[in-house]
Amino acid sequence: MENENLEKPAVKVRKKRAPNKGESYKAKYYRPFGRLLINTQYLNEMEVPYILIKHNSAQSTRMSPVPLLRRTQISEQFRKLLNHYLETNEISKELQKELSDKEQNLLKTAMYVAKIDGFEFQSKSIEDYVKRFGSLKLKLIEGDNSVKEELKEMIILLSNPVIKKIKNEDADEFLELIDEM
Repeated sequence: MENENLEKPAVKVRKKRAPNKGESYKAKYYRPFGRLLINTQYLNEMEVPYILIKHNSAQSTRMSPVPLLRRTQISEQFRKLLNHYLETNEISKELQKELSDKEQNLLKTAMYVAKIDGFEFQSKSIEDYVKRFGSLKLKLIEGDNSVKEELKEMIILLSNPVIKKIKNEDADEFLELIDEM
């Protein structure tokens, strides 16, 4: 009877580790990207494409993140460029020119960290900027407000006195219209 009144000692419950997804998960969803691995599920199967790159560890199935290349939302053009690279091991110069400046910098960083040889950065010509301006303008008309800042930068660039693709008066009018939207 005396034993009934004694409390049972508290048992510590250890948290279980996340199960190791194993080699099958790695093989199914990751493809080689230089010395790194790129997640094809995030790239292709998500409604909004993301780039997710991890370090490849040959000793285990665990993969660690790359600090400079955190999970980042990317455009449809960047998705096409990465898929083209995964299929052919070459960067499409035409697709590279369609990327925004921010995505071009992300591509440079990814190529540097992955130590992919033979990558040549393609500088944009004025005609490439004019094409990009046209596509951004169409996106804004369709209601995509996320392109406003890049469109403003493009208008300022194309109205530069050296380039002279847009008159200063027209550029001011475009910038006012964008701010009102």
